[in-house]
Amino acid sequence: MRGLSILLGGADLFYVGILIANAMLVLGVIYLRKLARLDEGEPHADLAMACLLAYPGSHFFSCVYPESTALFLAVFALYCARVGLAAPAGLACGLAAVTRSSGALLALPVLWELCRSEEGRLRWRWRALWLICPAVTLAGLMALDWQIYEDPIYFAHVQAGWGRRPSFPLEPLFRFDLSPDYHLFTLGALALVIWAVVRRRRTSYLLLSGSAVLLPLTTGMLRGIHRYMGSNAPLFLFLSQLLRDRPRWRYAYLGVGLLVLAGFSYSWGRGGHPN
Repeated sequence: MRGLSILLGGADLFYVGILIANAMLVLGVIYLRKLARLDEGEPHADLAMACLLAYPGSHFFSCVYPESTALFLAVFALYCARVGLAAPAGLACGLAAVTRSSGALLALPVLWELCRSEEGRLRWRWRALWLICPAVTLAGLMALDWQIYEDPIYFAHVQAGWGRRPSFPLEPLFRFDLSPDYHLFTLGALALVIWAVVRRRRTSYLLLSGSAVLLPLTTGMLRGIHRYMGSNAPLFLFLSQLLRDRPRWRYAYLGVGLLVLAGFSYSWGRGGHPN
C-alpha cells in the first residue's frame, strides 16, 4: 500500500488499500475459475465463481483487509502446483505466510500437489524445495518483529489483545456471546468439509479447507469467522459441486446469500461491526 501510494504521487493510503483489495479480488476470481476448470469444466467454474461472489461475507474482499490477497494467493498457488509451475507456487506460499496468520497452511496442499504423481501416488520431487519460501518470509517477519518489538513471535502474541487464546477446537461453538450468524457460518463451513471428506474430494483441497476451518476454532472465539471463511477457496469449489445438480438449492443459496450480503454491507455502512 505504501509503495503504490508513492508511485501514485502520495495518494491516500486508504484508497490505495481499496484499489489493491479489489485488484486482488479480480485476480482471485480469475484463478478460482482456472482452478475449477481443471476439475470439472466451464459450468462448474462459473458456479464456483457465483458461489464466491454471493457469499454473505464477500464484502470483506473489497475493503482494506487481507482477505482478497489471501484468496488470490491460495488459488494461484494451487493452480500453479497442479500445472507443474513449482516456482510461482512456492513464491505465492511465501507471500501467503506473511499475508495473514494462517497463510503458512497453504504450503500443505501445495506440497501435496507438487509431490503427487500422475498416478495419484506421493513421491519426493526436488521441485518441492520451492516451499522453503514460506520459511524464509516467516524468518524475515520474525526478524522484523524482533527489531521493532523485541519479540520474534509478536504476530502470535498480539492475538491475545483480541481475546484469542488456545482452546479445544469445538469450545467456541458453546459460547453464545455473539449473534447466531457466527455459529451458522461456522457450522456451514464444517458441514461442507465433512461432505467433501465423505465424497472423497481432492486431498489438497481438504488439507487447506479443513485446516483453515479448524485453526480459528482453536482461538477460543468465533469472531472473524465470516471473513476467514471467505478466503477459504476450496469451500466454494465444494459448494459448487454440491449445488450443481440441485437447482432449487442453488437458487436459494444465491438469493439468500445476496440478501444477507446486502444487509451486512448496509449495517457496516451505518457504522455497525463488519462481522
